[in-house]
Amino acid sequence: MRHGALRALERIAQDNPDYRQMVVDAICAYLRTPYSAPAEEHGHLHAPLCPAGAGFAVPVADAAPTAAQGQPHQEHEVRLTAQQILREHLHPGQRSWPLRRPARAFWADIDLDLTGAVLVDLDLSECVIRDARFTGATFAGVTLFRATAFTRDVHFTEATFTTVVEFDDATFTTARFIDVKFASVAGFGKATFAGAADFTRATFTYNAAFTGANFTGIADFTRATFHSNAWFGAVPFAGDATFTAATFIGNAGFGRATFAGDVDFTGATLPPAGEIDLSAPSSWTDFTATTFNRGVPPKLAPFVSPPPGGSLPDMGQ
Repeated sequence: MRHGALRALERIAQDNPDYRQMVVDAICAYLRTPYSAPAEEHGHLHAPLCPAGAGFAVPVADAAPTAAQGQPHQEHEVRLTAQQILREHLHPGQRSWPLRRPARAFWADIDLDLTGAVLVDLDLSECVIRDARFTGATFAGVTLFRATAFTRDVHFTEATFTTVVEFDDATFTTARFIDVKFASVAGFGKATFAGAADFTRATFTYNAAFTGANFTGIADFTRATFHSNAWFGAVPFAGDATFTAATFIGNAGFGRATFAGDVDFTGATLPPAGEIDLSAPSSWTDFTATTFNRGVPPKLAPFVSPPPGGSLPDMGQ
């Protein structure tokens, strides 16, 4: 029945564009409920889902399914259905392999509020999302935001990614990853950050791959911790870049990066200088062929001209 309720909401929203945001809000509200606990009671929304004369009116909050009690498998399946509905209708249908949806199925200018939600194997690749809030959310399983476009603000503050997450080729306006915990590989290859990108106190447990990313605004990695390899190869930092008190435990690769604005590595912890050799037992910091338009910060002076030998690796995941 809950699968049917979700699909009924989907059909109503598809046929009535004015109610699409309300339906998405209802789906998000369901996904925000505790995974196995009873859902909280939601109040009525005053506006009906269907326009006058449609033959029935279903308040959004009442139509949203509630969390199952004692049925974890069914609950899991319903949550996957809810996530799939979001993917199907936030995808413009133009570069939609392997999912091909007609353009009329796309719901434009949609906001997501998934604060505190538990999301399993979420795939919003190539979707277009306006404002998005994932504050405090838990992402279980592989999470995919490949080529996703966030057209306004996106908040991942205090979120936890339990396994691999891919933001490769994604585009961000203002992105906040404050206090985020990445428990596995975090891929941001060729991602574009058009506004401020805030990774303050973010923790990267495994590889952090920013190779080829583009930071147009301020890039803030203050007190971020990189427990494994951090790849920033060939990254253009058009605005200020702050790595104040950041900790690099694995290889720190900034080869061929360009810093156009101010650069601050004050108090940062970096491995010894050298060209990265992935076969070596120890970690290295590499600034080979890195460009500093406003001069090399004193903290980085020992690293800018590493000893010869070796070659710059492909800084992927």
